[in-house]
Amino acid sequence: MLQAYARGQLDNTNAFHTVRNGADIYDLTVARTPLKIGGRVSEQPITINGTLPAPLVRLKQGREAILRVTNTLSEATSIHWHGLILPYQMDGVPGVSFPGINV
Repeated sequence: MLQAYARGQLDNTNAFHTVRNGADIYDLTVARTPLKIGGRVSEQPITINGTLPAPLVRLKQGREAILRVTNTLSEATSIHWHGLILPYQMDGVPGVSFPGINV
């Protein structure tokens, strides 16, 4: 058994990665995407770039990275960034510690 982050492709193929002026740019879209879960199609899962779990984004220390997040949901959302130290205003619960990523 492998952890979810270790399964499948680990090359950011679903993270829409580009490079501009030496900076890694990742475009991430938060949306509801019908997925087959337990043999049934569910209309409710919130995905990032159509995947669950979200795509693995690997960053290189010392290299500039731009993470552009588009929220297509009807309410504000957030992404919790494991492994990144961010101010609470950028990583928390919408409406509690920061306004959230708006539609």
